Amino acid sequence: MTAQAETEVDEKRFTGMIVARYVAPLSFRVAGRIESRTVELGDRVVVGQPLMQLDISDYRAASQAAQAELAAAEAIALQAEAEKARQGQLLAKGWIAQARFDVARAAADAATASVEAARAALTLKLNEQSYVVLTAPQDGIITALTAETGQVIAAGQAVLTIARSGASEVEVAIPEGQIEDLSEWTAEVALWGQEKTSYPASLREVAPQADPVGRTHSARFALPPDLSADLGATATIVLSRQASEASVALPSSAVFFRDGRATVWVVALSGDRALPREVQIVRLGTNTTHIRGLAEGSRVITLGVHRVDETLAIRVIEDIALSPTEVQP
Repeated sequence: MTAQAETEVDEKRFTGMIVARYVAPLSFRVAGRIESRTVELGDRVVVGQPLMQLDISDYRAASQAAQAELAAAEAIALQAEAEKARQGQLLAKGWIAQARFDVARAAADAATASVEAARAALTLKLNEQSYVVLTAPQDGIITALTAETGQVIAAGQAVLTIARSGASEVEVAIPEGQIEDLSEWTAEVALWGQEKTSYPASLREVAPQADPVGRTHSARFALPPDLSADLGATATIVLSRQASEASVALPSSAVFFRDGRATVWVVALSGDRALPREVQIVRLGTNTTHIRGLAEGSRVITLGVHRVDETLAIRVIEDIALSPTEVQP
């Protein structure tokens, strides 16, 4: 048959998993013993929803102590202001020296500063008391629980992980030899169980460092905002682009391997010899093999390729229908 080049689309597939773009471990801003937990793994939560609570007794007592210290500081400040006023009256009449009034004024200023410090300390204790309740910072799904009721934790220790709702991605592992021109490919995603339907996807990031074990790079493809997909579900990323070189479709019987390399027999221009041509296999079909490296218009032997030799003379028979008497038994 005569080889005819056709436009070919390169395609490759990678299987990955649906992940959330934004995943954050949550922690308490104060230390304490976990008193209760109101969520379970996989629960959907809304912004402001209580998730965990610490024992509040110590923080309530600390707030009461700070409130008492503020009351005491205010009483001292009130007394110091009264003493300052009396000393001012005596100074105006000339009955005391300026130095005594200065002492009273300094004491009043110090008492006022003590009130401000006590008020700030009370605000801090009240804030700490409010921190014993951990609430959801955004809508999302609980993806990990790393602390349980009754456990004593430190401030900043992660107790659970929440994946933000909305922005989903597909994370796949790309061999290190295929990431260089990854942005030049058009990406689509097919969800597990919906393989016949594909959705557009876009490459968002590629990990700069390969995995030390698998030698693959983690790549993330963003999904459309309106696409609903369960976290952890299997998904397939299909990458495609226009091939830089056209391919030729041949019957699979025309391709054989010589020294481990795909080869076809091409009829020489003289028409009496067959010449081997090494080719590159692009895609294998049921009965057809798409190859590259063969010039358009080349005449290719499609049957009996294992009985052909470049030293043998051949005779090409084309478009000849043999009669029953010509068929050899």
